[in-house]
Amino acid sequence: MTAVNVTLVRDTQWLTLEVCREFQRGTCSRADADCKFAHPPRVCHVENGRVVACFDSLKGRCARENCKYLHPPPHLKTQLEINGRNNLIQQKTAAAMFAQQMQFMLQNAHMSSLTSFPMNPSLAANPGMAFNPYLPHPGMGLVPAELIPNAPILISGNPPLALPAAAGPKLMRSDKLEVCREFQRGNCTRGENDCRYAHPTDVSMIEASDNTVTICMDYIKGRCTREKCRYFHPPAHLQAKLRAAHHQMNHSAASAMLKF
Repeated sequence: MTAVNVTLVRDTQWLTLEVCREFQRGTCSRADADCKFAHPPRVCHVENGRVVACFDSLKGRCARENCKYLHPPPHLKTQLEINGRNNLIQQKTAAAMFAQQMQFMLQNAHMSSLTSFPMNPSLAANPGMAFNPYLPHPGMGLVPAELIPNAPILISGNPPLALPAAAGPKLMRSDKLEVCREFQRGNCTRGENDCRYAHPTDVSMIEASDNTVTICMDYIKGRCTREKCRYFHPPAHLQAKLRAAHHQMNHSAASAMLKF
């Protein structure tokens, strides 16, 4: 089987921070270490209200005298480190999916090379038999069933019988999370920052029909201002999981469109 190597491309989008508009007007009353937006010095390049943070500064190894990138204060540095981890998870997920897709295409190319067969001499001598629509094509049946899960099985003299597709991996919704049942029983030994399921503090958030909570998308984007939000605010590791699911859904939709 041919191996598919995928090289991760460095994405610097996660290093960008929104600049404080009040700071730009000279009216921000919060200090650099308190404001949730960036207060870049004049040497930093600001574009469209955003500034790029210094990657070397995050690692504590920037030696440039007048660095044109932002050296963020501790609270923004923590935010960027979380963004970086999430970005790496997304890239690895996308790379794995791309490799799987390429492997599938290589398998299809290999199968297509097996569909040409020499005609049986007995059929060549009888044109009526050679073009008989009721005779199966010699290449039929060579494609594995898992590649055509919804294809009906044709049996001569009988109507087509459609077999149910094999259950594939369940795609996680990008706007919902399953609630931890152990947490609901008070038995979960993992904290909310380690458990792969949601630990909502408000029971009213939980949808009884499927035991899930709806995610606050404003919180994911860092702009939820509701005092008592009725949607779930997931911790960083679950945010990464949701972004990966969202990316997977977009990739699957794009792949489906390419087939048409």
